[in-house]
Amino acid sequence: MEPKYELTDDPPPDALQKMWSPPLMFNEHAVGNANACTLAILLKDSTTDELIGGLWGRSFWGSLFIDIMFVRSGDAAGKRDRHVAPATG
Repeated sequence: MEPKYELTDDPPPDALQKMWSPPLMFNEHAVGNANACTLAILLKDSTTDELIGGLWGRSFWGSLFIDIMFVRSGDAAGKRDRHVAPATG
């Protein structure tokens, strides 16, 4: 069978589960439960409590996978706090 490649910006809702399930089962069999959890560091304006950036990630098997890290452009906090994530751990 020759595979067919498809690039889409609207993947079927179940596509991620179908792709993720086999490696997850393999890894859990090899090293145990992933003990997965979502983690976030929210960076907020201290006066308005507005979300101005942060880090969003997941923890699997004791490792952190960062999905996104963002600090609004021009924010002084971005210059100061960009080293927070590597320093925590």
